[in-house]
Amino acid sequence: MKYLTFIFSIIFFSACGQNNNSLEKEITNLSMDTLQANHYLLTFTYSAPFSSTDIYGDLAYRKQLTDTAINNYFVRANIIQSYLSNHLSNYFYITDSTLVLKLIDGEIVCFNRWDSEKEVGYIFEHYFETIDYYLLIEHYFEESNWLFVNRKNGFQKSIKGLPYISIDNKRIVTINSDLDAGYNFNGIELYTILPDSIQTEFSIETIWGPLDVQWISDNQFLVKREHFSVDSTIIDYKRVLIEKIKKDL
Repeated sequence: MKYLTFIFSIIFFSACGQNNNSLEKEITNLSMDTLQANHYLLTFTYSAPFSSTDIYGDLAYRKQLTDTAINNYFVRANIIQSYLSNHLSNYFYITDSTLVLKLIDGEIVCFNRWDSEKEVGYIFEHYFETIDYYLLIEHYFEESNWLFVNRKNGFQKSIKGLPYISIDNKRIVTINSDLDAGYNFNGIELYTILPDSIQTEFSIETIWGPLDVQWISDNQFLVKREHFSVDSTIIDYKRVLIEKIKKDL
């Protein structure tokens, strides 16, 4: 009996190992792959791991603030909003029901913290000084997006993931990973920053989940990705080259 148990154990763990090795081999073999999105070609090649990107400039403190909070995304977001309302009072403030953004010309733009009729609410997330845009969380009961608001003219642009601004402040890559629940967008987007607005270049869903981005040049960035299998999650890192596809004459 002990001998049979030993044999079955070897077979079982060998099968599990083959499944994991198969997924790792499949991902490793994709040393160079491409995605076509709208009129753009994205070429993925191998990259070494990179340290986490802090798009806020105070990510460590935000984590510290919410470390003991209830494990709820929106509770944590509201804690951060309260913290920011004290430090960015020249830019926005909150009342019991309203989030109020201040524009450069003295005008204000108001958002409901929760609109029960439309079932949507807004939470202040960040102010990107380099491009002069506010970032809000636009949340529903089971899903969320983000909203850019131009501080100069009030222009609004809904985006589906967290924004990573290019080194030259001319492009934005947004990413979101939702491989598990599937309530939110899972993929990558590219935007161009215009003088008074933001233009969508592409929005594409992916079979892998993008977790982090780090720009390394005007048209290249690194991306951290997660891949789900039945019994494991594989993480890999890629360098991405963005090229615009020339239209046929």
